[in-house]
Amino acid sequence: MELGDAGDALRAKAELAKRHARDLKNHAREQQARAVEQRLAEARAVEAARRALRLTEPLMYCARCGATWRSDAIREGTRRRAGCLLCGGPLSPLP
Repeated sequence: MELGDAGDALRAKAELAKRHARDLKNHAREQQARAVEQRLAEARAVEAARRALRLTEPLMYCARCGATWRSDAIREGTRRRAGCLLCGGPLSPLP
């Protein structure tokens, strides 16, 4: 029963390490491409949500937590939908 050449085993291990490194680089490139696409899609969604805002008064009131916000602060803080910057509750014009 022969174990084989140590040099062959070392070359095989080096080849396996090279293949693994190449696979990791390819995977990282794919993830980076997906991340760029996701950031662009998120930016478009945020911009659409900000354009859709209908803030009629300079000050808005949260019905859930009672916070009062300036409309421009709400515009700046809005991601997907307008809501209280503290609790996410519904906003209404300050009475």
